[in-house]
Amino acid sequence: MIRIILTSLTALSLFGCGNNSEKKSGIETVDFNRVSVKHFSQAETMGFLTSNAQTPLYFTEDMYLKNIEIIKAHDRKYYVADGFIRSASLIVFGSDGMPISKIGSKGQGPGEYMNISDFDIDKNGFVHLIDGNTDYLLIYNSDYKFTESKKLPFDVDLIKCLDDGNYLLALSSWNVGEYENDMLVIVDKDLNVLESILKYDKSVVDNNFRLSKSGFVESFGKIFFKQANIDDHVYVLNRSGHIDLIYHFDFGSTKVPYEYRTNLEPHFDTKTLHNYRALRNFAIVNEQYALGTIWDKGITKSFLLTRGDRTMYEKPISLPDDTSEWFLNVLNDRLVTVIANTEDILGKMGEKEAWSFYTLCFYTLK
Repeated sequence: MIRIILTSLTALSLFGCGNNSEKKSGIETVDFNRVSVKHFSQAETMGFLTSNAQTPLYFTEDMYLKNIEIIKAHDRKYYVADGFIRSASLIVFGSDGMPISKIGSKGQGPGEYMNISDFDIDKNGFVHLIDGNTDYLLIYNSDYKFTESKKLPFDVDLIKCLDDGNYLLALSSWNVGEYENDMLVIVDKDLNVLESILKYDKSVVDNNFRLSKSGFVESFGKIFFKQANIDDHVYVLNRSGHIDLIYHFDFGSTKVPYEYRTNLEPHFDTKTLHNYRALRNFAIVNEQYALGTIWDKGITKSFLLTRGDRTMYEKPISLPDDTSEWFLNVLNDRLVTVIANTEDILGKMGEKEAWSFYTLCFYTLK
């Protein structure tokens, strides 16, 4: 049963009459029942992705990241944000992995931020950054210089720059006031709400504990959205910010019960949730496969699920200081994963010594 309220005209039209099939009503099922499991390396032999190309990310004393959290691409450059609040940082890297510039810095002055909830790059190369601590939108030009800040009228998890100059925002579930039930909204450049796209069902939302993270992913000309609270759906939006399709992940008997979703922490502490599956971080879907990250009975796994034969090619994620490889994002038709290096990879940046803690791996998706 869909427990998310759709409010835009486009979204409402997806459901049509009550007797329509799921596909005709704009909802498709991704069947996760009785999946067979294989190691992720075998997915390459199935022709869904190519062998990976690797690019170490080099750091210097004034440009480094402790924990890679978000990656975006623009004009053959990679924009990478640090996930640690204490070392919040956004660095631009060239295609060779060498750092080009640091955007803003940690602090509370003009152009500074305390935390990076999300960011995006518009078609002109301007960077739009959400500081989740101060609830400000910070804007930097294509030369990475701070231009302006805007106070947000609500708490925001995610930002996506739309082609018409508007923003698609994913709002936090703990908002109060006029937009407390809104999950996805389209706003203009002055942050005025133009349209509500999705609303929360607060009866299945825990504001105090999140097992998963939200994410916007751009792939194959679409925007894929997965919300932060446990939700068995991935929403596919067009470049105007409206919903084209919804994918429902059917976990069968391993679906997290709705009554657990309003208060997750005790079930997590007692390991009750280790009996269940749920989407975690991002996910994308096409006719052939679903790809992303999942909570699988107590273990976080990167996965590629072939929809025809329901085979899950999985890659369990280990601790951050391990050499395991984990999914970071999808950039158009390329899956980006990260390997934490066990040894520094040294290089040179002019007269400076550079080192690397992380290697990006790129798989071309079919």
